[in-house]
Amino acid sequence: MIEYELSVGHDAEEGKARVAHERLFFEDHPLLRLEKGGEVFLYRDDFSEGPRFPAHASLSAVGAIPPRGDNTRLTRFQKRLKRIVIVQPVPPMMFGESPKAEEIPSGYLENYTSWYRFLSRDQGVAFQLMSELKEILPGFDYFKFEAAGEKHRLLRIYFRNEQDDRSVGYAFHELSDGQRMLIALYTLLLAAGMDENCPYTLCLDEPENFLALAQIQPWLRELYDRCNEGEIQALLISHHPELIDYLLVSPVGYWFERQSNRPTRIRSIDPDEKKGLSFSEIIARGWLNG
Repeated sequence: MIEYELSVGHDAEEGKARVAHERLFFEDHPLLRLEKGGEVFLYRDDFSEGPRFPAHASLSAVGAIPPRGDNTRLTRFQKRLKRIVIVQPVPPMMFGESPKAEEIPSGYLENYTSWYRFLSRDQGVAFQLMSELKEILPGFDYFKFEAAGEKHRLLRIYFRNEQDDRSVGYAFHELSDGQRMLIALYTLLLAAGMDENCPYTLCLDEPENFLALAQIQPWLRELYDRCNEGEIQALLISHHPELIDYLLVSPVGYWFERQSNRPTRIRSIDPDEKKGLSFSEIIARGWLNG
């Protein structure tokens, strides 16, 4: 079992956050220690003490350690951290062009085109995504990258015309917000299960934005099934009544409540609180705590 500790303090004089201590353990044996003095202690896979070096107080030491033959456990932990994806997809912010392939999706998924450019290096992944989108997006046919300079690439989406069976291409930024949102969500779902040995943890803020209820329900069901099967992990934040009912009834959801100038309270919901109504209706009436 891996245990990770990170303590961050605030330097009032400089107005900056600093790492107070950082520790990584494997089954109670240390792999890395960064204490208040600012010195990093590394340990090998056999738990013998390795090199020491000074650390920058504003940076995580775990992320600064290069892979080596004697610290494979630390390297696996670094890889797992990279698989924790925290995004709030905002279609109007997604760029149509890609200057280069990018392995990590950005916070608002602005770099979707560059991220898909990286994923599409695996032709199997690209084919699977296009196959799924044909079932989701009416008329969808295929993706294609086109040169837009020496290194820049334009992502073009082709839709089949029902009248003459010809495909018409649109630049990614020319699609509707809902179309881009669906493409992004199904790409996230597919990417999350690419590596069976190191699956993603998806942390999504309001994934239902820009979508109709009939569009988000199939994606939510597929996400829920894959989480139940242990293929991926997911954390969703939502105010949408459909997601509230779906998650609280399961029950895998938690209710976050914040009052003025007070900390946020988190609690699970007892199914007996339904009172014959849906949870979303109870919340709308203000009866959840009544």
